[in-house]
Amino acid sequence: MNKIYLIILGMILINLINISSLYSRTINITSAQEIQKAIDKSQKGDVLLLKSGVYSVKYGLSIAYKEDLTIKGVGNVQILLDDPEDAVIEITKSSNIYVINIRASHKEPVKDPSTQDSPYVCTGHVITIEESKNVNILNCELNGCGTVGVAIYSSKKVLVNKCYIHNNSHAAIKLSNTKNINISQNRIENNKTVLNKELSNTNYSFSENTYKGNKLGNENP
Repeated sequence: MNKIYLIILGMILINLINISSLYSRTINITSAQEIQKAIDKSQKGDVLLLKSGVYSVKYGLSIAYKEDLTIKGVGNVQILLDDPEDAVIEITKSSNIYVINIRASHKEPVKDPSTQDSPYVCTGHVITIEESKNVNILNCELNGCGTVGVAIYSSKKVLVNKCYIHNNSHAAIKLSNTKNINISQNRIENNKTVLNKELSNTNYSFSENTYKGNKLGNENP
C-alpha cells in the first residue's frame, strides 16, 4: 500500500511540475514603462527579454517575492536610473533569479565639489540582493556612480559571473550576513575597493577575476 501511495504521489508531483512549465512565458519588452509591470505580473518560469536599447527609468526596478524569473537583455541593453538614492535593480525575498546581459547604472548626478573622494551625490547601489537565494548575475555591466556594484545582504547561493564592475564609489562587492557567494570571471576596475564586508560571511569565493585601478588595491580578497 505504501509503495502504491508513493508512486501515485510521485506521478502527481511530476504532473504539477509539467503543468507549471506549460504556463511559463517569454515576454518581449521594448519600453522602460513595461519592465516593472512585467516583473510584477510575472509567473514562475517567465523569461523577460529586453530588446536592444536604452531604458530610462524613474524608479529602481524591484523584484520581490518572485521565483524562477529571468530578465535578459538581447543585444546592447542599458538601464539608466534617475534616482541616485535607489538601487537600479533590487532583488528581495526571491529565489532562482537570473539577470543576464544588462548594462545597469544611474544617470550621472550633480557633482558635489566639497567631496573629493566621491565627487558624485549618489547613495544607491547598482544591484541589491536581500533575503534571497539562488540569484545569478551574469554577463552584466554594473557601472557607478552606484556606491556598490553588487550589495548582498542576508542571502545565500549568489553567483556574479563574467560581469564588468567598475567606477563604484565605495566597493565593487559588498557582503553582509551571506553564505555561499561566488564572484568569478569578472572584470573589477576603478572602484574604491574590491570588497566591503559587514557581519558574518561564510563560504564566499573570488576566483578568476581580473583587477585594475581599484584605489585600495587590486588583490584577490
